Amino acid sequence: NTLEQNKALILITQLGESKFYPDMGVGIEDALLGNEFLEFRHLIREHLAKDGMVVSKVEFYENKPLKIDANYES
Repeated sequence: NTLEQNKALILITQLGESKFYPDMGVGIEDALLGNEFLEFRHLIREHLAKDGMVVSKVEFYENKPLKIDANYES
């Protein structure tokens, strides 16, 4: 499923890492070093929306699994 692949790619890519989309990427591994979950929830919503997804839910809290409900506009 390309939707899930695109979500994963956006989550793991650091800003500036992609040659074609230098302003795209959340860098989720940085969340392992801090506790700014609100900031990362905002970044996830923002960057998925840049890719054309409609984000209806992002759950990212300490000691809980990451849950994202987002789909491309139809």
